[in-house]
Amino acid sequence: MVCAQVLGFNFQSASLPELEYCNLMSQVEDRLRFTVACVAWSIWTARNDRLFRNLTVTPTQVYRRALFLLPDFNCINTALLRQNCSWNWGAIRSVLPAPTDTNLVCWLPPPMGVLKINFDASLSSKEAGAAYVIRDYQGKLIRAGGKRLATSSVSFAELVAAWAGVAVALYQLQVKDLWVEGDSLVVIRWLSKSGASNLAEPLLHHLQVWKQRFHSFRVTHTFREGNRAADFLASSAILSYIEIGPDGPFA
Repeated sequence: MVCAQVLGFNFQSASLPELEYCNLMSQVEDRLRFTVACVAWSIWTARNDRLFRNLTVTPTQVYRRALFLLPDFNCINTALLRQNCSWNWGAIRSVLPAPTDTNLVCWLPPPMGVLKINFDASLSSKEAGAAYVIRDYQGKLIRAGGKRLATSSVSFAELVAAWAGVAVALYQLQVKDLWVEGDSLVVIRWLSKSGASNLAEPLLHHLQVWKQRFHSFRVTHTFREGNRAADFLASSAILSYIEIGPDGPFA
């Protein structure tokens, strides 16, 4: 035990309080090692996101991702120690819980010079709330808006939210590089020219024309965990109109 060697303890002659203290220090050392390992992995992942996906992850996001992983890492290490197993994939698989569909997802900021729109919709009875959020590379809120719509189609409501956000970015903010993201695969496919309903066609026509006016126009799908701000505004928009900034398309 490292701490025992450092403190010069002799286990054969040590008193009970000394042994308890040494055991406690060993646990602290283990937790510190686990924490350092999780932080190092999170930094390495952020580095790969930057190099290969052109995504910027903030230090806060790196820290939160490490904290998210720490309980599982600690659990696996504890189980391996109990079974006197070394770190190898076969041993790890033997102590892992059953696979789940859990995804480690968080909102990622756009590169510097690019604005990012997140859009979402929420359905209640025969009405829907549609909302968009526009943020910069630091996560700073630039604009946001939400409105109640008389529709029972959540996909159409999400398309309206995306349309409103792009309209604000193009005509009011006059940005040249835009990243549009939502958690609806249907709408993402529509925006990627993969078919749409007749109801959506007019809005999609606007968006296809507007896309040509940007230097870059990126469309990506995320899960709900990465779209929480827009999701919250969409739920709130069912109850009341929302506009952060000058009057936009929802005014």
